[in-house]
Amino acid sequence: MIKLVKKSTAKKTTYCAVTYRAGGADKFATCPKTCNLKPDSSKGAEEIDYSYLDAVSDSVPRGGVSFTYSHFNPSFWKHKLKAGKTAINYSAKNIADMLLHSFVPVVINVKETFWKTNGKSENVNDFKIVRCPAEYNNSNCRDCGNGKPLCSRIDRDYAIGFTDHGTYKKKAGSQTEDGGCYATAGNVKLHWEATANGAEAGKDEIQLLKFAEELPYGTVLRHHIAGDFGKV
Repeated sequence: MIKLVKKSTAKKTTYCAVTYRAGGADKFATCPKTCNLKPDSSKGAEEIDYSYLDAVSDSVPRGGVSFTYSHFNPSFWKHKLKAGKTAINYSAKNIADMLLHSFVPVVINVKETFWKTNGKSENVNDFKIVRCPAEYNNSNCRDCGNGKPLCSRIDRDYAIGFTDHGTYKKKAGSQTEDGGCYATAGNVKLHWEATANGAEAGKDEIQLLKFAEELPYGTVLRHHIAGDFGKV
């Protein structure tokens, strides 16, 4: 099930188009079962929905850009990284995982104390992690990169770092306890629950392609404020 928003009012995605994807009774059913941010009570998905992956890849607004994030291993989707298509970023579990998958666009969540040099970037094993600009300069995804958000750049040679946030951010960095996904609380939770309860009817891929086609010229589209490519 998918929820489609033509113009977000959230601070970070103001004026961007956004989507949410859920799996009915279990919101996390489209997320991989290996994701350590989902709660123990959720099983998650075991495989990719390739028809939906194709649709996300093709769902780019006219004259605009689109991007998303996935906790699924890049081996499932790296063939989709092409100019003019949706940029997919791998959400790494930790620093080691990030370095292992630095051959694709990669992002990572870090603690506030991670930013020690200038508050904007750090280097780990000669690999640069650039902090999301929205965290320190009052910008948003539409403004980022002068209209081409850093997360939409598939040829970049650095990771994007997001400081742990949300009600359960302490869990997000835990090495022993699952959970911590920011989408389990606040406004994101409300939107995601509405999605799980059937906010839109019909096949996700058909709705998404139509949605992207009808967006205004030059729109920035962020797929999956919550949710992933999993097959339900």
